[in-house]
Amino acid sequence: MVIPEPTTLLAFNTDKILTKPAPDESLPLENARWSDSLPILVQAKLLETFENAGYAQRVTRTIGDFASNYQLSIDIREFDIATKGAPEAQIVILAKLLSPESEIIASRKFETSAPATGSEVRYYVDALSAAFGKIEREILDWTTKEIETAPVSVTVEPPAPLDDMPPAPDDAPADAPTDGELPPAP
Repeated sequence: MVIPEPTTLLAFNTDKILTKPAPDESLPLENARWSDSLPILVQAKLLETFENAGYAQRVTRTIGDFASNYQLSIDIREFDIATKGAPEAQIVILAKLLSPESEIIASRKFETSAPATGSEVRYYVDALSAAFGKIEREILDWTTKEIETAPVSVTVEPPAPLDDMPPAPDDAPADAPTDGELPPAP
Protein backbone atom coordinates (compact mmCIF):
# COMPACT_ATOMS: atom_id res chain seq x y z
CA MET A 1 0.00 0.00 0.00
CA VAL A 2 1.23 3.47 -0.85
CA ILE A 3 0.98 6.34 1.64
CA PRO A 4 1.88 9.45 -0.35
CA GLU A 5 2.69 12.76 1.33
CA PRO A 6 -0.52 14.08 2.93
CA THR A 7 -2.25 17.15 1.60
CA THR A 8 -3.26 20.07 3.78
CA LEU A 9 -4.01 23.75 3.82
CA LEU A 10 -1.01 26.03 3.50
CA ALA A 11 -1.28 26.97 7.20
CA PHE A 12 -0.54 23.36 8.25
CA ASN A 13 2.12 22.74 5.59
CA THR A 14 4.82 24.01 7.93
CA ASP A 15 7.31 22.93 10.54
CA LYS A 16 5.79 25.39 13.04
CA ILE A 17 3.73 24.12 15.96
CA LEU A 18 0.44 25.97 15.77
CA THR A 19 -1.94 27.25 18.42
CA LYS A 20 -5.55 28.25 17.88
CA PRO A 21 -6.55 31.07 20.22
CA ALA A 22 -9.90 31.49 18.39
CA PRO A 23 -11.85 29.29 15.94
CA ASP A 24 -10.58 31.10 12.83
CA GLU A 25 -7.10 32.03 14.02
CA SER A 26 -3.80 30.14 13.98
CA LEU A 27 -0.59 31.36 15.53
CA PRO A 28 2.80 29.63 15.58
CA LEU A 29 4.48 29.02 18.92
CA GLU A 30 7.63 31.07 19.29
CA ASN A 31 10.89 29.09 19.29
CA ALA A 32 9.05 25.79 18.71
CA ARG A 33 9.26 23.74 15.51
CA TRP A 34 8.71 20.20 14.34
CA SER A 35 11.76 18.40 12.96
CA ASP A 36 10.23 18.57 9.45
CA SER A 37 7.06 19.84 7.81
CA LEU A 38 3.87 18.46 9.34
CA PRO A 39 2.75 16.49 6.24
CA ILE A 40 6.11 14.70 6.01
CA LEU A 41 6.02 13.86 9.73
CA VAL A 42 2.46 12.53 9.50
CA GLN A 43 3.44 10.39 6.50
CA ALA A 44 6.51 9.03 8.31
CA LYS A 45 4.53 8.24 11.48
CA LEU A 46 1.79 6.45 9.52
CA LEU A 47 4.38 4.39 7.62
CA GLU A 48 6.02 3.50 10.93
CA THR A 49 2.65 2.51 12.42
CA PHE A 50 1.92 0.10 9.55
CA GLU A 51 5.49 -1.27 9.61
CA ASN A 52 5.35 -1.87 13.38
CA ALA A 53 2.03 -3.68 12.93
CA GLY A 54 3.70 -6.22 10.63
CA TYR A 55 3.07 -4.59 7.24
CA ALA A 56 6.68 -3.53 6.56
CA GLN A 57 6.82 -5.51 3.30
CA ARG A 58 3.50 -4.08 2.12
CA VAL A 59 3.72 -0.33 2.72
CA THR A 60 5.72 2.39 1.00
CA ARG A 61 5.72 6.13 0.46
CA THR A 62 6.51 5.94 -3.26
CA ILE A 63 3.98 5.14 -5.96
CA GLY A 64 5.33 2.41 -8.21
CA ASP A 65 7.29 0.47 -5.57
CA PHE A 66 4.72 -2.36 -5.65
CA ALA A 67 2.48 -3.57 -8.45
CA SER A 68 -1.28 -3.06 -8.03
CA ASN A 69 -1.11 -0.92 -4.90
CA TYR A 70 -3.84 0.33 -2.70
CA GLN A 71 -3.29 3.96 -1.76
CA LEU A 72 -4.07 5.67 1.54
CA SER A 73 -4.69 9.34 0.80
CA ILE A 74 -4.48 11.62 3.85
CA ASP A 75 -5.70 15.20 4.16
CA ILE A 76 -4.74 17.05 7.36
CA ARG A 77 -7.67 19.32 8.24
CA GLU A 78 -6.56 20.42 11.70
CA PHE A 79 -3.45 19.83 13.80
CA ASP A 80 -3.05 22.42 16.54
CA ILE A 81 -3.51 23.39 20.18
CA ALA A 82 -6.74 25.19 21.05
CA THR A 83 -5.73 27.72 23.72
CA LYS A 84 -9.09 29.31 24.49
CA GLY A 85 -9.84 27.85 27.91
CA ALA A 86 -7.85 24.79 28.97
CA PRO A 87 -5.24 24.00 26.26
CA GLU A 88 -6.16 21.00 24.16
CA ALA A 89 -4.65 19.29 21.11
CA GLN A 90 -7.11 19.02 18.24
CA ILE A 91 -6.51 16.86 15.19
CA VAL A 92 -8.80 16.22 12.23
CA ILE A 93 -7.69 13.98 9.35
CA LEU A 94 -9.66 12.81 6.33
CA ALA A 95 -8.50 9.45 4.98
CA LYS A 96 -9.45 7.93 1.63
CA LEU A 97 -8.57 4.40 0.63
CA LEU A 98 -8.12 3.97 -3.12
CA SER A 99 -8.12 0.69 -5.03
CA PRO A 100 -5.27 -0.31 -7.35
CA GLU A 101 -7.46 1.18 -10.12
CA SER A 102 -7.50 4.53 -8.22
CA GLU A 103 -11.17 4.26 -7.29
CA ILE A 104 -12.22 5.36 -3.80
CA ILE A 105 -13.11 2.26 -1.80
CA ALA A 106 -13.83 4.05 1.47
CA SER A 107 -13.29 7.33 3.23
CA ARG A 108 -13.51 8.41 6.83
CA LYS A 109 -12.94 11.50 8.95
CA PHE A 110 -10.81 10.92 12.04
CA GLU A 111 -11.15 13.48 14.78
CA THR A 112 -9.74 13.53 18.28
CA SER A 113 -8.45 15.77 21.02
CA ALA A 114 -6.19 15.42 24.04
CA PRO A 115 -5.73 17.80 26.96
CA ALA A 116 -2.42 19.54 27.51
CA THR A 117 -1.36 19.23 31.15
CA GLY A 118 0.23 22.69 31.10
CA SER A 119 0.75 25.73 28.92
CA GLU A 120 4.40 25.18 28.00
CA VAL A 121 5.61 23.90 24.62
CA ARG A 122 6.51 20.43 25.95
CA TYR A 123 2.94 19.94 27.25
CA TYR A 124 1.53 21.03 23.90
CA VAL A 125 3.79 18.59 22.05
CA ASP A 126 2.83 15.78 24.45
CA ALA A 127 -0.88 16.51 23.88
CA LEU A 128 -0.46 16.55 20.08
CA SER A 129 1.52 13.28 20.26
CA ALA A 130 -1.17 11.65 22.40
CA ALA A 131 -3.95 12.79 20.07
CA PHE A 132 -2.08 11.65 16.95
CA GLY A 133 -1.32 8.31 18.63
CA LYS A 134 -5.07 7.69 18.90
CA ILE A 135 -5.69 8.64 15.29
CA GLU A 136 -2.84 6.60 13.84
CA ARG A 137 -4.13 3.44 15.56
CA GLU A 138 -7.67 4.15 14.30
CA ILE A 139 -6.36 4.68 10.76
CA LEU A 140 -4.40 1.40 10.91
CA ASP A 141 -7.43 -0.58 12.12
CA TRP A 142 -9.83 1.06 9.66
CA THR A 143 -7.49 0.67 6.66
CA THR A 144 -6.70 -3.01 7.26
CA LYS A 145 -10.41 -3.80 7.77
CA GLU A 146 -11.38 -1.97 4.58
CA ILE A 147 -8.71 -3.73 2.52
CA GLU A 148 -9.74 -7.14 3.89
CA THR A 149 -13.37 -6.53 2.92
CA ALA A 150 -12.71 -4.72 -0.37
CA PRO A 151 -14.11 -6.42 -3.44
CA VAL A 152 -11.46 -8.20 -5.46
CA SER A 153 -11.11 -6.81 -8.94
CA VAL A 154 -10.79 -9.43 -11.64
CA THR A 155 -9.16 -8.65 -14.96
CA VAL A 156 -10.81 -10.52 -17.79
CA GLU A 157 -8.85 -10.85 -21.00
CA PRO A 158 -10.92 -9.99 -24.09
CA PRO A 159 -11.51 -12.86 -26.47
CA ALA A 160 -9.00 -13.35 -29.23
CA PRO A 161 -9.97 -11.89 -32.62
CA LEU A 162 -11.40 -14.45 -35.01
CA ASP A 163 -8.37 -14.06 -37.28
CA ASP A 164 -6.24 -15.53 -34.49
CA MET A 165 -8.44 -18.60 -34.01
CA PRO A 166 -6.77 -21.96 -34.51
CA PRO A 167 -7.56 -23.72 -37.78
CA ALA A 168 -10.53 -26.06 -37.91
CA PRO A 169 -9.71 -29.73 -37.28
CA ASP A 170 -9.10 -31.94 -40.34
CA ASP A 171 -12.29 -33.92 -39.74
CA ALA A 172 -14.49 -30.81 -40.00
CA PRO A 173 -17.10 -30.80 -42.77
CA ALA A 174 -16.00 -29.09 -45.98
CA ASP A 175 -18.51 -26.30 -45.53
CA ALA A 176 -17.40 -25.55 -41.94
CA PRO A 177 -16.33 -21.92 -41.49
CA THR A 178 -12.60 -21.42 -41.10
CA ASP A 179 -12.23 -17.67 -41.37
CA GLY A 180 -14.78 -16.39 -38.87
CA GLU A 181 -17.80 -16.74 -41.18
CA LEU A 182 -21.08 -18.17 -40.04
CA PRO A 183 -21.96 -21.55 -41.54
CA PRO A 184 -24.32 -21.51 -44.53
CA ALA A 185 -28.02 -21.62 -43.68
CA PRO A 186 -29.63 -25.08 -44.16
